[in-house]
Amino acid sequence: MILRVLIIMFLFFSSLFGVDARLDIVKSKGLLSNIAISIDSDIKDAKILKKITSLIKTDLKVSGYFKILDLQIPKKNTNNKIFAQNNVDFVLNIKVSKDKNIIFDVDFIDTKANSSVFKSVYKSKDIDKYPFLIHDIVIDIAKNLNRESLQWMKTKVIFSKYTTSGKSKIIISDYTLSYQKVVVDDGLALFPKWANKKQNAFYYTSYNNKQPTLFFKNIKTNSFKKVLSSSGMIICSDVSKDGTKLLITMAPNDQADIYLYNLRTKLKKRLTNYEGIDVGGNFVDNEKRIVFISDRLDYPNIFAKKINSNEIEQVVYHGKNNAQVSSYGNYIVYSSRESFNE
Repeated sequence: MILRVLIIMFLFFSSLFGVDARLDIVKSKGLLSNIAISIDSDIKDAKILKKITSLIKTDLKVSGYFKILDLQIPKKNTNNKIFAQNNVDFVLNIKVSKDKNIIFDVDFIDTKANSSVFKSVYKSKDIDKYPFLIHDIVIDIAKNLNRESLQWMKTKVIFSKYTTSGKSKIIISDYTLSYQKVVVDDGLALFPKWANKKQNAFYYTSYNNKQPTLFFKNIKTNSFKKVLSSSGMIICSDVSKDGTKLLITMAPNDQADIYLYNLRTKLKKRLTNYEGIDVGGNFVDNEKRIVFISDRLDYPNIFAKKINSNEIEQVVYHGKNNAQVSSYGNYIVYSSRESFNE
């Protein structure tokens, strides 16, 4: 019963997203360039072509650089009167084909200069990975136009999805959730966390053993390694830049606190000691401090402390339900439920 309560509490405080989550990106820009898209293909699968077209438009919109024009562009579309009549700045020509690979043959045209900005071919042996090819295309468009980098589009997302009672899967996807691959399908596996920037390994918690157990999985070799076990709960919430230290939420005595675990020495250091709930530690300030979620104010809020100090400081003073936090360098992003909306 205690284990069940602890898991429910951490689910309440932690950042978990289901596969049906909706992604809303708001980006403010000045004038947007008008772009028309022309897609030619010998692939007969209409569903795949529809998904490809939709994802290209999504990436271009998310970039914040383009306004997509709904135009019927002829195949031989260089120097066409349609461009002038509709104020078309750029045309993205894509020929999609499939043999042993899925191939995107791209020609990105500047209609004002009546010339090609760049031409390139993108291919993958795995047809399911076409979303990453599309992300690469849009990243290269921004690069060739000397716009702000869109490299973040290549970042993978990892999450856990409940399937049936007592079972779940860990899934890797692209940022749009268009590509999804199951990497762990063994009982109850939760709370995945990338182990490095290369995103070729991750940590996760398994509840298949007598005690909750933290595992490390290498994606390339498909190998598993046990890291640590604890009664109550054990969850990795952050990894140091060099990959040698973990911030772990554990509750060996039915009290959720944050620990610093050194993978080299196999030693752990307790960073919080509070009778309530401290969870979700994240490194900040060159890993000299951590931010975390606690109910010290009788509602979840964000606090910080130095690694080598017991002094606790409140970070956020607005909102009565700040239940999720993540860090990036010296910045944090958090969710706040002000009323019925989050």
